[in-house]
Amino acid sequence: MESISFYEMTKRERELWQIEQKRLFELMYKIKKDGSDKTRIGELEITLHPNVFSPLHFPETQWFAKQLSETIVRNGENFLEVGVGSGLISLSISKFSKANVTGVDINPDAVNITLTNFKNNNEIPFGGIHNSDLFNTLKSLNPNQNKFKYIFWNHPWQQCKNSIINELQSEKTLDNGYVLLRRYIEESKDFLTPDGSLLLGTCNFANINSIKSIANDLDYGIIVLRKGEESLNILKNVNEIYYILKFIKNDKSKFPIQE
Repeated sequence: MESISFYEMTKRERELWQIEQKRLFELMYKIKKDGSDKTRIGELEITLHPNVFSPLHFPETQWFAKQLSETIVRNGENFLEVGVGSGLISLSISKFSKANVTGVDINPDAVNITLTNFKNNNEIPFGGIHNSDLFNTLKSLNPNQNKFKYIFWNHPWQQCKNSIINELQSEKTLDNGYVLLRRYIEESKDFLTPDGSLLLGTCNFANINSIKSIANDLDYGIIVLRKGEESLNILKNVNEIYYILKFIKNDKSKFPIQE
């Protein structure tokens, strides 16, 4: 594990990234709504939806799924995913880690597609998949059944509306001012086990300074659990660097945030 430090991209790299992101969103929005568009990702068959972040078009979902299911989450542990999207991450953890999975998403299309993908791959989400604004729905359920060893969110790190087509500009793809991220960190304490880990999936194109600032405001240290890099499909000169971050309460002296 390493203290948090990030690669700083050039202005030209960010411009190319925004162009490629918009192209991928345009391709994603052409997916049929009837469930006929599917893709195979490893051993899994994934049904796609135009209103749900697509693991076929954006590589980070596959990377997070692989890292979490193969190297972090273990058999029998309780895992909560915030923002399930297509369900690939939760499905991978359920099938390959044999963990007890619960998922939430503010997008009802994402909830339905995730349930479809669990069913089509002969898996059952242990704690269900719920339509919820972050943790809100879970607050009304039995609190003893909603304590998790891991809570993870592939946070919508997009900062520029220009890289997202108008039809998809919502809380599914944008967290303006990272207000939702602040809520995620603040509210998670009610749902973690005493030894639980609060995790975040992010990228070098996120507003890294905001993540650092929010963590610092809320008295959290940050460490990097995993780091990796993938190309954005066609434009092989546009790479994204992915991070799985762990927030640690009152531990900033041990895990300082590097500037």
